[in-house]
Amino acid sequence: MANMQKGVLAQSKLYFAAPVQNKDLFFYPVSTGHFYCEKGYKVERKHFDSILINWVIEGSFSFLFEGRELTARGGQIALIDCFHPHIYCTHDTLESCWLHIGGANTYALYQELTSRFSPILPATERTKECLLDIYSLIKDSRQLDASQMSLKLYTLLMELFQAGSAFAAGAGRVCHLGSSC
Repeated sequence: MANMQKGVLAQSKLYFAAPVQNKDLFFYPVSTGHFYCEKGYKVERKHFDSILINWVIEGSFSFLFEGRELTARGGQIALIDCFHPHIYCTHDTLESCWLHIGGANTYALYQELTSRFSPILPATERTKECLLDIYSLIKDSRQLDASQMSLKLYTLLMELFQAGSAFAAGAGRVCHLGSSC
C-alpha cells in the first residue's frame, strides 16, 4: 500500500466503510485503519465530521485538546473531536488501530466521555476486542445492516465509559507532553 500521507509507513492499512442510510438515527463507521507511523506523521484538518477512537498499541500519539497538547501512549485510547479543527501527530513512532465514527449522538457521547473522564482512556481487553471486531468487519467488507453496526459501535462507546470509570476509580492520570508517565 502506498503511503497515504507523510509519516505513514507502507505496511499500514486503511479501509473505508460502506455508506449508511439514516445517518441521524444510527451510529456508523466512516473509516478504520492499522497504522505504523514514523516521526513526522501529522494530521491537521478543519473538520472531518466524526469522532476518532485511536488505540495506541506502541509508541505515542499527541493531539490538541482544549488548547493543550496531550499524549497517549501504548495501551491507551485517545478520543479526538474531528467535527471541529483538530491536530494530531507523533513525535517519535506509532502503531495504532483506529476508527472514525459518526451519526446519532456521537458528539454528545464524546463530550460526556471527555468531560466526565478524559480524552485518554485505558485500552481494556473489552475495548480492544470491540475495536478489532469492527476493524475486521470493515476490512473484510462484511456487510451488517445499519442497526447491527450501530449496536457494535454503541457497545464500543459504552465500553469506553466502563474503562473511564475504572480509570477514574484507580486514580489514573493523563500524560501531558514533556511529563514522565
